[in-house]
Amino acid sequence: MAASQAPLAQQFRKEIDRQLDQGATDPQILDWFVERYGDEVLLDPPTSGLSALVWVLPVLSVLAAVVGLWVALRRWRTMPAVDPAVAGRFPSPPAGPPPPSEASAVAGTTADADTDPGIDAATTARSRLRTPVVATAVVLFAGVAALIVVWASGDRGNGGITGGGSVESTETASAAMSRCQSLTRTDPAAGIECFDELLGDDPGNIEALTYRGWAHLRAEDVTQGRADLNRAVEIDPTAADPHVFLAVAAVDEGDFAAAASELEQFWANDPSEVAVGVLQSEGLERKVFFGLMSAPAARLLAGGGKRGEDRPIDQAFLDDLGSCLDGVLAATPEDRDARLSRTLAHIGPKTADPEAARALLDGLLAADPDDADALALLVSLDLAAGDLDAAEAGLDHLDRLPRGAGAFLIGDAATLRAALDAARNGG
Repeated sequence: MAASQAPLAQQFRKEIDRQLDQGATDPQILDWFVERYGDEVLLDPPTSGLSALVWVLPVLSVLAAVVGLWVALRRWRTMPAVDPAVAGRFPSPPAGPPPPSEASAVAGTTADADTDPGIDAATTARSRLRTPVVATAVVLFAGVAALIVVWASGDRGNGGITGGGSVESTETASAAMSRCQSLTRTDPAAGIECFDELLGDDPGNIEALTYRGWAHLRAEDVTQGRADLNRAVEIDPTAADPHVFLAVAAVDEGDFAAAASELEQFWANDPSEVAVGVLQSEGLERKVFFGLMSAPAARLLAGGGKRGEDRPIDQAFLDDLGSCLDGVLAATPEDRDARLSRTLAHIGPKTADPEAARALLDGLLAADPDDADALALLVSLDLAAGDLDAAEAGLDHLDRLPRGAGAFLIGDAATLRAALDAARNGG
């Protein structure tokens, strides 16, 4: 994997980097891959049970073939020459054990050869005939052993999502998937045709269904796009990637609550790097975050003729937002979105009022202890204040909650825990 430039190998490397960043150990990472792809994904499969045969049988077969061939050739070279005329005058002895008087002749000693040349010649002739046959059988056996080695190596190297096929076929499928995805970005119609070919061979291919659905959405065929995406979820309810595209469709229709639900399922089911990239390039979380805001808070984001999602969230933005939100909170002090937004404005990158922010967060968490965005902000404040034990307690709670709508801005649990670990290690 480390040396391969195949798309699947690149995907594996990214997954390993992600898990290492989260503190996973080597055995935990290997177990993760084995759970999804089977023992065959490992370079060194377990040397027990049936897997042990992959290693032991080829080695024993090759050793047995070499020894057998050496013995056969040695006997062949030391066998005395036979006069065909002499051998032809004596018929083969009858089946069964030889009589005692002929035992030494059948044994083939030199003295017996002089006493009974006919029997020795016939035996020698048969031995010389059998030796090439034995040698040929040994060579064939060695060939079979070599094929077993090749099969075992090929099977270990496939690493395919479906668990079958050779390295070449798996890489070809991965390359085809990547090509279709690239086409979808630049030419959705061509992307649809590309995925049609993949699905013609494998109608249940969840990845192809998912990204053909995306291609249909980009081609503004929402009905067919939803059909493909829902079919992928029907086949595998734990599939993450279809949900990000269903969220895109929901946002385009203005249904931000449905989009938020799709994103919750997306993050809960281990999404791929490609799908996360689509989410980020679409600015999807930002759109949902602002789309879910209450009307008074949302109206503030239209100031100056610009929608809030088009403005960079910098200190100037937060200052403008904060001054406007004070007016909203004076009229509707229980507005959750206005309070959360005011908290954000209190902890800007250049100026901050952590005490005012903490007071707002305490009120939000008193109303809803499972408010993931408020809890993440409180953890951030604890980290900034150096209260690492309080931050860890907050993170333990946050780990049990779905990803908050504002995680793209505040930081998700994994990002905050990495900051906590760095702080504990003096970073």
